[in-house]
Amino acid sequence: LSSKLYLLCSVLLPSRFYCMKAASQPLTKIKSDGGGGNGLVLQPTSGKYSNVVLWLHGLGDTADGWASLMPALDIPDTKFILPTASSIPISVNNGIAMPGWSDIYKLHHDSDEDKKGMTKSFERIKNLITAEIDKNQ
Repeated sequence: LSSKLYLLCSVLLPSRFYCMKAASQPLTKIKSDGGGGNGLVLQPTSGKYSNVVLWLHGLGDTADGWASLMPALDIPDTKFILPTASSIPISVNNGIAMPGWSDIYKLHHDSDEDKKGMTKSFERIKNLITAEIDKNQ
């Protein structure tokens, strides 16, 4: 497999103050995560790519919040997949619904974790990765 798959989470860039530059390649924007879910796909207009970046946003954010950063990463021949998490009640935020990969019950290192929510998100991301691998075999 000659293609590269990158999984990046928005926690890697905690600040939205970054230097933007022009894209080295024109990208087509598709309103979908490419697997039937909400999100965005940005791919070279030619439809040809040899790399894939799968970018996961943080709590309360969406794919739209990060789409403008992708061209500035300046990774040639790259398809960017930005899924948007489902809107779910977040316990630590008084049950207010917002995009989240899983519920957060408490802000404490030994609090229970939302295993069901994490598993659901894991399966979604795994399916997106598997679909990309299958396309390139």
